Amino acid sequence: MRRAMQEAGNSWVERESAIRWETEHGVSAAADDAPRLSLLDEGLPDILSCSTELYDKCMEYEMQSGLLASTPHEPSEDALFQRIRGFSEAKFFEELRRDYCSAEERRHIAKEAKETIGQGAKELGYRVVPTFTPGPGWLAFGMILSKWVFLRWKFWRYGDEPADRSKPANPWYDTDYIAYMAIADGLLSADRNQLKLAWACWPEKESSIYSLNTQDHTISKFRPEWSR
Repeated sequence: MRRAMQEAGNSWVERESAIRWETEHGVSAAADDAPRLSLLDEGLPDILSCSTELYDKCMEYEMQSGLLASTPHEPSEDALFQRIRGFSEAKFFEELRRDYCSAEERRHIAKEAKETIGQGAKELGYRVVPTFTPGPGWLAFGMILSKWVFLRWKFWRYGDEPADRSKPANPWYDTDYIAYMAIADGLLSADRNQLKLAWACWPEKESSIYSLNTQDHTISKFRPEWSR
């Protein structure tokens, strides 16, 4: 944790602060003056200690994420569900990339982000300015994209079963990185599923998606074998 923070300049983007910034300023959280959480300013030992409030928030988020990871498909999605269940990996990710990166689908995601994130922000007491119009470069957009993509991936790989019976929330946590790709320059990961989802969701950043080999700690540009 300490090393990661040092390499990141001792700062990171915190989800709630970033969304609040986007709704109240009408500007992407990638902006230079968007808020950053500095561990040097806050004090690393305090940040890493698990307060009761932090623990409760983590448990609440894990329960919500676990439910999402166990969501069965809706009857209205049955045709899509049955179709993608028979896809090969190459076919699934290629179609995922085509569908979710089309101009029409990105307009749908942006609309959902504006409505859903905007409503959630109001419920939290945030101000939502008229210029809150999230697009691909906004964290609000990334959060909706990652949710939709995760569900389709889950249906393809696990059907109506939980995504991971031993720790059901973890696959959803992984998609947080897909959401943050909206405001990040790229991704470095050793998780092959995460890398494939990033490749499918963000073709404009595919040259900045890197794979980490955990055996020899080497880094290489990632590209799915079947897309080369």
